Amino acid sequence: MLQHVKARIRSKRENLAFKYMPRIADWIMRRVAMSAREQFGNESQSVGVLIDSCVRTHAVTHEEAWIDTGTVLWGGVHPINTGYIARVPVHAADNASKEYRDICYLGSLIALARFGTMKFFTSSELISEQLKHPPARFRTVGYSDYSILDMVEITSLDGERYDFITMGKLFEGDYRLAEAQQARIEANSDELHKAIMSCFKHQTHSR
Repeated sequence: MLQHVKARIRSKRENLAFKYMPRIADWIMRRVAMSAREQFGNESQSVGVLIDSCVRTHAVTHEEAWIDTGTVLWGGVHPINTGYIARVPVHAADNASKEYRDICYLGSLIALARFGTMKFFTSSELISEQLKHPPARFRTVGYSDYSILDMVEITSLDGERYDFITMGKLFEGDYRLAEAQQARIEANSDELHKAIMSCFKHQTHSR
């Protein structure tokens, strides 16, 4: 009897949290966003932030996985594998690494973008870089995948570049698309680009 009462209380608490906590969280984050905009000193202009490939990777919090439920006999004769697709977290809840603590800040930054305090951007070269990798690494692809960046718009500063279409046949073989992109970036004559690259010396951080 006592366990039944506890179960009903727990179920009621979970239902209330599911119904009201998102609204409470939105209200709190809206207040935080308004306060942050006042501190930036310009309430009419959002702060622009460039979202690189590393941030996109960390923003993928859940992935689609096949959960195996064992083998059963179909028709009582033929063995078949059974299971189902589920959304599973990329990181464990008890993850204590420095990287995971940094990732947890993304939620607050995305909330600031949702309420207009920040505005997220990407670039044609970042898009080109990401297209050379499996799509699920940077964004939601499957039905059960989830990226918290899905909640905000990310605008390219200079359009899009589809190297895999425009240069795919030309650069088949050893001279891969990544090398073509690296050569293009290194040939960039922009003074700000040169100044930034001088800080990295001989390290390969041009993108």
